[in-house]
Amino acid sequence: MRPPFSLEHLQALLRLVEQAGLEELTVEEGDQAVTIRALRAIPSISEEAMALPSFSFPAPPPSPPEVVEEWVPLRAPIVGIFYRAPAPDEPPFVEEGDWVEVGQTVGLIEAMKIFNEVVAEVAGRVERIVAQNGHLVHPGDVLLWVNPSAPPPEERMF
Repeated sequence: MRPPFSLEHLQALLRLVEQAGLEELTVEEGDQAVTIRALRAIPSISEEAMALPSFSFPAPPPSPPEVVEEWVPLRAPIVGIFYRAPAPDEPPFVEEGDWVEVGQTVGLIEAMKIFNEVVAEVAGRVERIVAQNGHLVHPGDVLLWVNPSAPPPEERMF
C-alpha cells in the first residue's frame, strides 16, 4: 500500500483549486482519493439586512368613552375568526347605528371549520363595532357595543 498523498502534493492541489477558481477538485490515484473544496468567503451582510424586521400592529380599536356606562358589550363566546357578514360578497349583519333585537345575529365566529352565530343578548342601537372582520377573537373579547337605552327606531321617527 502506498503512503497517502504527500504534503507537497496536497499543497499543489490546493494552489490549483485556488488559482483556477474551482469549487471542488477530486483526485484519485490508485486506491487513494482526496477531495478539496474551496472555501468561499461568505458575502457580508449589510447592517440593514441584519437589523431585526420591524413589525407594525394595527392600532387597537377605540374603546367606548368612559362616561357611557349604559352601553353593553357583546363579547366573543369562543376563540375563532370573526366575520361581520355571512359571505364576502354580502353586506354585514349589522352596522354602527343599526337597531338589534335580542337573538339577532350580529356576526359569525369560525372555529374548526364550523361557523357559529354570535347573537345579540340585549336589544338596542349598535354604537361601536370593535372586532375587525376576518381577525382572530378570543373568549371575552368585545365584538361590539350596544346601547340598550337608545330609543327604538319607531320612536326616533317622530
